[in-house]
Amino acid sequence: MSLSLAMHFFPLVSLTISSWLATCLADQQAFVNDARYNDGDYGHYPHQTFFSRAGIEAPRPNFMKPFTNCDDGSYLFVSLRGNYAEAKPYILDAAGNLVWTFDHYVGEVYNLQVQEYKGKPYITYWAGDDSVGGHGAGKYHMLDQHYEEFKQIEAANGLDADLHDFRITSENTALITVYEIIEADLSSINASLTKGEIWDSLFQEIDLETGEALFQWRASDHIDWDEAYLDMNKQADGSKGRPWDFYHINTVDKDPAGNYLVSGRFTRSIIYINGTSGEIIWRLGGKRNDFKDLSKGAATKFAGQHDAHWTDSYNSITFFDNRADWFTQIDSKSAGARLKLNTSSALSQPTAELVQTYIHPDKILSISQGSMQTLPSGNVLVGYGFNGVATEFSPSGKVLCDVYFEASAYIGTGDVQSYRAYKNHWTGLPTTPVDLALHDGIFYVSWLGATEVREWVLRSGFSDDEEWTEIARFRKDGFETHYTLPAEQRIKRWVKAYALGDNGQELGLSESLDVADQITMWYVHGPVEDKMELEAEEEESESESSVDGYYNAADVAMAVIGLCGMLVLLSILACLPSWRTCTGRSSASGVFAHTSGDEEQSPFLRLDIGEQTNTEADDARNFAWRSRAGT
Repeated sequence: MSLSLAMHFFPLVSLTISSWLATCLADQQAFVNDARYNDGDYGHYPHQTFFSRAGIEAPRPNFMKPFTNCDDGSYLFVSLRGNYAEAKPYILDAAGNLVWTFDHYVGEVYNLQVQEYKGKPYITYWAGDDSVGGHGAGKYHMLDQHYEEFKQIEAANGLDADLHDFRITSENTALITVYEIIEADLSSINASLTKGEIWDSLFQEIDLETGEALFQWRASDHIDWDEAYLDMNKQADGSKGRPWDFYHINTVDKDPAGNYLVSGRFTRSIIYINGTSGEIIWRLGGKRNDFKDLSKGAATKFAGQHDAHWTDSYNSITFFDNRADWFTQIDSKSAGARLKLNTSSALSQPTAELVQTYIHPDKILSISQGSMQTLPSGNVLVGYGFNGVATEFSPSGKVLCDVYFEASAYIGTGDVQSYRAYKNHWTGLPTTPVDLALHDGIFYVSWLGATEVREWVLRSGFSDDEEWTEIARFRKDGFETHYTLPAEQRIKRWVKAYALGDNGQELGLSESLDVADQITMWYVHGPVEDKMELEAEEEESESESSVDGYYNAADVAMAVIGLCGMLVLLSILACLPSWRTCTGRSSASGVFAHTSGDEEQSPFLRLDIGEQTNTEADDARNFAWRSRAGT
């Protein structure tokens, strides 16, 4: 049997794996109520990278109250950036595991969320330059469920699309914010500035098919300079090259009546605009408030607000009340707010009532950015903008789930920010290959953007022309699942990872991974000229020692011992004059020498070790044997 195995065409390789039993581990998990995290012991922004997918990183958040308690099947959408966080959009599951991000830089990213267009869901976001006077110059993007770009949306009339808002309406149009520097007479504020400069705030309603502006509104046509709370300063004094941002639009919404709800940060007001004429119907808050406050000033006194939207059949609004801006603050903490409005013409004055606030237990104050989203369950998700925190509240304001993306010790520094935070349902169906890597004897598998994978299968083989053998099956756990083969697991040279769905259906697969890149290799090699006489022995030995083309360690050991014995015997025989001298090819030309011409065949074979050809070297890598022997 040993002679047969030694003379057969086969290479043998040993894959070094360090673990002594099969394991299935998730990527690094999120922290839970970790005091050292909050103290900054793990850095300003704890994050991780991956073996299977190079070029991406993901946050490692600290759940003060796990979002698994609020798991409704949706995902958390954030766009992190700041002094420490890389500017990237992220989709995370309820456990904080990465689902999707970009593997390359696309610019600063804002407003990542899911919106519906013509009955289909799309990921939407803004990307561009956010250093333009606190605004943005860039484009909005729509990605389909395969993460392929469906549309790029630019502002109309030759203007730049601003970062603050992009909202697809039920009419399949888009509302966007825009900023433009224009000349303005500011002499009522500064007598010398008859030809000053301002950042004018605009919004446009865009036809998404043609890119045409269906409606455009300018703050400078309807807002007086003296409504602004932001004084002119050295950086923005209204002179040429230092435009004054007197209004600062950050939200636009539309109701079924065709009118618009707009938030202006520096006038501390939310206004309602006629969708035909652009005239202001009413102002809530600010210096020219039109509402009677039924909450002793709490409903109309807000500052630096963001993300104002209609809710509850358009008789209530929600917004994030920063309670501060870059220059002033009116409170020590920010809050989500829900207001009930009564604008009935039967009233002599419309009324506003503060129904509910949503305040973080750590009393976080965000001087910029922020969001408030009412979820289908009635719960409320508040994103803290300038601070890397997102919190889910019950309708009554109780904290249900709470996550930090930065150490709480650094809150207020801008180290980690996310302009808004959203929870959206999403089905991601990437068309890219599954990612598979082998590192230090451990397989790592992931599929960026895939939401439907439930199980991974590893199969090995020699080529795509044959059936591949399953070597492992394990549950998907987190973004990147780690799998260590058990001791003595035998695999072939090439390995693929297959992604399986709920019903075991194959969703995708990786490219073939050459595991010989990380193996220690040895081979027993030699072509046999005439194997007819050994056929019966080979068939018998293969049935005993091999399964599907594999050979076990005992067979290999016996083969090596047998070859060594043959070498010794041949050396002895070569010294005996009574034996015919063996002649034939030189040792460099083959492994087994033989006689040529009409000479009588020697009953013995001389083993010659020669150089491998490239083909032989490749053959030697075509089997892999998982063994604990090695390093």
